[in-house]
Amino acid sequence: MALHIGMTRIPLTTRFGELLIEKGLASPGQVHQALSRQKELRKQQQYIRIGSLLHKECGISQQSMEKIFQADLLQQILVRLRKLITQDPDLPPDLSCLLSTARFLNEAPDMLQGDAEFQILPEKQDQAFMLCLSFDFRFSDHSTTIDLPNAMDQIKQGLYKAMDIPLSDQQHMGIPIENLRTAQTEKTP
Repeated sequence: MALHIGMTRIPLTTRFGELLIEKGLASPGQVHQALSRQKELRKQQQYIRIGSLLHKECGISQQSMEKIFQADLLQQILVRLRKLITQDPDLPPDLSCLLSTARFLNEAPDMLQGDAEFQILPEKQDQAFMLCLSFDFRFSDHSTTIDLPNAMDQIKQGLYKAMDIPLSDQQHMGIPIENLRTAQTEKTP
């Protein structure tokens, strides 16, 4: 998948083996053994993920590892999205974001692709809306890519729609929401 302008690569902070140890699914010895085996196999030009090795050699449930991986990946995307929301001066400070659903769509030897839906919650709960983001995860550098600028634009558009701001006023992207609300109120006779 080619990176597009606006795509943001996010290095994940938790290594998979460390995550499995933290969650109690694997012991430090099992992870060390799997990493050593992985290193040996790479010298033979065989690229096998640590999860596959832990499943084959230690009997750790593939499904359990996938759930832990998916939860961690999505949590890290959610944290980044929340950080951007709080830092954007054009968005209300009371805006919150919750993960709703997520799924992996494609799996390749070096990458996973998926999408996640987030519920965006303005101060007024009746103005809540959904945001869908596509993402990929690359095993080679343990990072994910999402289009954060597009996400921010979708959030602003969702707020404009929830607040019933006319399409003609939506061209003022970049004007703080409060100013648009004021502008809309001033136009009303």
